[in-house]
Amino acid sequence: VKSGAAANLGANPHDRIVDLLYGVKSGYRANGSFVMNSATLASLVKIKDANGAYIYTPAISADVSDTILGKRVATVEAMPDVAAGANPIAFGDLSRAYLIADRVGISLIVDPFTNPGFVKFTAAKRVGGTPRDDAAMKLLRIEA
Repeated sequence: VKSGAAANLGANPHDRIVDLLYGVKSGYRANGSFVMNSATLASLVKIKDANGAYIYTPAISADVSDTILGKRVATVEAMPDVAAGANPIAFGDLSRAYLIADRVGISLIVDPFTNPGFVKFTAAKRVGGTPRDDAAMKLLRIEA
């Protein structure tokens, strides 16, 4: 989904968020979440819909997450800021869009020789990930 502006969320950011939400097929929307960093979330908190109501709803307890248009919001600081050519907001079912591979077991290396009187332990675990279903997630791209 394009923002409609070269370096920001555009003249009517509410419409862009709605386009992003409904750009994902209904089967993926049910468990969908918005993903963005704190700076992007701070700009979305101020957005109102056509009726003057804020699209952002803060969490009312520890059990309930923040929502935008009724969908959960995950804050991931690794997401880019709003800037030209960036994809600062994602929406979709993360569990179906991305696969995390976790290899069973941890390799452990014991080194009693490097520092006499001390034992150095080095542990390693292999994990990886790959996109699984690109229809399960959409990105908002900042461009005209």
